[in-house]
Amino acid sequence: MNEEEYFEQLCSNSADGTLTDSEKQKLEEHLAECPSCAALKEDLEQMHSMLAGGGRNRAAGRTA
Repeated sequence: MNEEEYFEQLCSNSADGTLTDSEKQKLEEHLAECPSCAALKEDLEQMHSMLAGGGRNRAAGRTA
């Protein structure tokens, strides 16, 4: 796994809430310097939030 893949995985794990304290610190330091990963983390957190409940409420309200 290269460095880019490593930080992408950390972004994903962050959205899942599975980072260790050490990983959180590494990721935060990286995000301060990498706008691409910062945007990825934000997108993953939004998707995670939608899948955790927000998206289901909107889908349930649709009528055919």
